[in-house]
Amino acid sequence: MRHRATHPRRRQAKAFTLIELLIVLGILPVITVGAYRLSIDMRQARARVAARLDANDDAILAVTRWRSDVLASRRASVSSDGATMTIERVAEDGSTTEVNYSMTPGSIGQGGELRRVVVAGDGTHARAGDVADSPTEHDVAILARSISAVRFFRDGRSFGMELVFVFEDGYNHWERKRGGYATPALR
Repeated sequence: MRHRATHPRRRQAKAFTLIELLIVLGILPVITVGAYRLSIDMRQARARVAARLDANDDAILAVTRWRSDVLASRRASVSSDGATMTIERVAEDGSTTEVNYSMTPGSIGQGGELRRVVVAGDGTHARAGDVADSPTEHDVAILARSISAVRFFRDGRSFGMELVFVFEDGYNHWERKRGGYATPALR
């Protein structure tokens, strides 16, 4: 019978070797820098999208406000170049208010602002809620920023408005149009 010598088996170590650790330490910074750069790019992209959505929302709200003014108007007129529009609004109590829409130019590379200025029709007092409290003040609302062009026009009995707003973020430059039509109610 042959007796087999029993040698204590060497236990396999369950640790990493120095070479394996050095390789991991070389790869880990590359992955970390890539993940950090990706998170920065995602934050910047989110900010760009938010700015675009804000500009789009402003334009939609401006057109909606303009449309409600035209629908409540007694008279409206558009300047010959289409850059401004004056609307005479009639309240339920029969009083009138003049509403002026115009664009103020912006600096180079940025668009201007679409403004809505409301003045009391009689010039002596202003009604709370629609115009400022003092007869010398005007209710000035900036409806939209980053506007590169605004055009008002008349089409038969209806009126139209077209806004072109711009967005520039260093990477992209785009323009988008928003517009609407409205017909004044017969009074």
